[in-house]
Amino acid sequence: MKLELKKSGFMGRSTVGGIFRSKKVRNAVFSENVLDAGNNSDFIETGENSGVVARVIQHKPAAVLPLEEVKDRIRRELVGKKAKEMAKAKAQELLKQAESVVEMEKLAEEGGYELITTDFIDRKNRKFPNAVVGKGFAMSIVEGEKAVDTVTLPTGDVAVLELLEVRDSELEKVEENKRDQIRNSLGFAQSEAEY
Repeated sequence: MKLELKKSGFMGRSTVGGIFRSKKVRNAVFSENVLDAGNNSDFIETGENSGVVARVIQHKPAAVLPLEEVKDRIRRELVGKKAKEMAKAKAQELLKQAESVVEMEKLAEEGGYELITTDFIDRKNRKFPNAVVGKGFAMSIVEGEKAVDTVTLPTGDVAVLELLEVRDSELEKVEENKRDQIRNSLGFAQSEAEY
């Protein structure tokens, strides 16, 4: 049996990359037996045909870093947080305008925003971020009202969506066994939501 020995750099309790994406591995590494006593961990299964035994070679206790080391990172985080807050506030302002009679084209033009339009999309659409597709399918059209909403993207950007039309699925074109699967999935999802 050929076993591969690997070493990592320092990691913290919140490290989730590489082998440390496994919560079992993180828990083992920070256990009293491994961290404090210096023992090897028990075998930890990380996949169907893989696993690890962890050992801490060197432990560096948590410490407060000097301000000089962290000030640029703190500044970036604060600026990013403020930018996200401002984007959300602006999106809410645009949402209120879009809910009135203002057309999306006019809002985009006046604000210098990118306007993206599309025909019908399905749930498997990969042209738009999952958050946009998910929000679009969660929206509904009420007669006499504009269907507009906002969604925050993983980047922190905020999009304003307008749903113009909903097309019913063509269930009669779906094979009977597929329809049964859909019904079962919907029933399961509803029972989970009610639970």
